[in-house]
Amino acid sequence: MRRDSTGRYPIKADLARIANRAPRAMQSDIRALRDDWQAPLEFDHQKNGFYFTDPAWRLSSIKLSQGEQLGFFIAERI
Repeated sequence: MRRDSTGRYPIKADLARIANRAPRAMQSDIRALRDDWQAPLEFDHQKNGFYFTDPAWRLSSIKLSQGEQLGFFIAERI
């Protein structure tokens, strides 16, 4: 996560708006990133927002079959 033009980090509401999710759901996503994916995600109390302690960190890629991809996009549309 990057700072915005004012130098502040995104808060839960900002992340939820970007991801088109409810703030409560975003809290679960943040928890999953930290716990399940070992994301180096922290909250800066001075800047009042979330940031990655390792800016080079990325989610690992997931290989899906053509059928799984099709199913994913159909489910997303529904």
